[in-house]
Amino acid sequence: MTTHRHILTAILYAAGLSAAPADMPSANYLWYKQPAGTTKVTLPWESKYTPGAKLFHNVAAKPARDHWESQTLPIGNGRIGGTVFGGDHTDRINLNEVSFWSGGPNLPGNGSGYKYGPLSGKNEFGSYQPFGNLYVEFDLPEAQSENYTRSLNLEDGIARVEFTNGGVKHSREYFASEPDQVMVYTVSTDTPGSISAKIALLPCHTAEISAQGDTITMSGTLNNGQQFEGRVLVRIKGGSIRKMGKNGKVSVNYSGKADRMQPAPKVADMAYLDVK
Repeated sequence: MTTHRHILTAILYAAGLSAAPADMPSANYLWYKQPAGTTKVTLPWESKYTPGAKLFHNVAAKPARDHWESQTLPIGNGRIGGTVFGGDHTDRINLNEVSFWSGGPNLPGNGSGYKYGPLSGKNEFGSYQPFGNLYVEFDLPEAQSENYTRSLNLEDGIARVEFTNGGVKHSREYFASEPDQVMVYTVSTDTPGSISAKIALLPCHTAEISAQGDTITMSGTLNNGQQFEGRVLVRIKGGSIRKMGKNGKVSVNYSGKADRMQPAPKVADMAYLDVK
């Protein structure tokens, strides 16, 4: 079966900031004054910030569930897509690819097993699957972020997050390129040397995770035989990138039933990148 590649490029650098619009017109923008709520996850490093509880220091209460449908900002090019949560200390992008499907073709007689969900095989009724989640945890001062905005320009398809933390202005941009078939996540500040982050690609299905140089690779095979691979490529201006953790298989367990199954990857010792 053809391998479907989902390629994500993450570009981090320190540079000058462009000014955000003073008033974002509702006709052209979706915008919020805080990140989208996300449930707690376990990350492959000892987390300084707990996603959900301290994802954004101005939000005290942990959300009871993900708010990806009602609060995140969607980006995509028709084949690959993501939903931007926009946390200041811990950011998250939920990733999708159009062909990522469990089970068979869902034709009459094909659903005899009716297993449904992420574990269904090629002769069982299948469903669309999430590809994974990109998590980026930034080493920021223990201070509340100020002047936070999160927006999506409906004309150019670019999502943006801007805020100030510890006197440093932070700007992030997210978009999906159709000609290049990549998603781009750019991080910049107005102060050189002020970006440090840990980057992990968490799978929604059991996969091999490896990190080498400036790249994280995730690959695996669904129960129906469909092979998949995704990559995060990190580019920086100055500084260093270091591989952490171990390359190898990351098992994913599920809770819930059928299409409501929730993935829980075993991330202990999982490979990730540390950017200084």
